[in-house]
Amino acid sequence: MAKRGENAIDNERGRLMRRFEQLKQEINTYENNLGFLNISSKKGNSLIDDMNRRVQKLKDELEETKQKIKTIDAEKED
Repeated sequence: MAKRGENAIDNERGRLMRRFEQLKQEINTYENNLGFLNISSKKGNSLIDDMNRRVQKLKDELEETKQKIKTIDAEKED
């Protein structure tokens, strides 16, 4: 029974690590794309604002995922 619980924790940590890497990649893509956008029009500016909000949301989720991974690692050390 304890082994199944440990496997579930390992599986959850693996899932969180995959999500962490996916979020990092998405943030990198958005930030790279932001470098190519031109702010010359009103619509362009709102697009940039929207992308910046999305990047911030992704960064928040990335930090939350990172904290969950740290929590799992701390529990495994005990």
